[in-house]
Amino acid sequence: MNAIGPSCAFDEDQLGYVDFLEALVRVASVYPFSEEQLTELVNFESKMQFFLEKMDEKYKKQKDEFHTKMNDPSGEDLKYQPRIVVDEDDDDDFDMDN
Repeated sequence: MNAIGPSCAFDEDQLGYVDFLEALVRVASVYPFSEEQLTELVNFESKMQFFLEKMDEKYKKQKDEFHTKMNDPSGEDLKYQPRIVVDEDDDDDFDMDN
């Protein structure tokens, strides 16, 4: 948590895309690699790749569920109803055409 503390966002409990990427880089830079891993991972790119592969293994189920939900919506996902209906014929004080 201390590593990603400097990553900023408008909401304390959420990160934007760029902030999320920054947090990944910060965590990869302080990840506790073993001595054996450090001999194999000689540059930061390989350390980052190792870290991302570990995350992919750990969160594969969540990633697959999200992918399925986004690409094959069904059930409640297809019942979207807009909350606001705009009547374009409604005359108002700001009507610039008349």
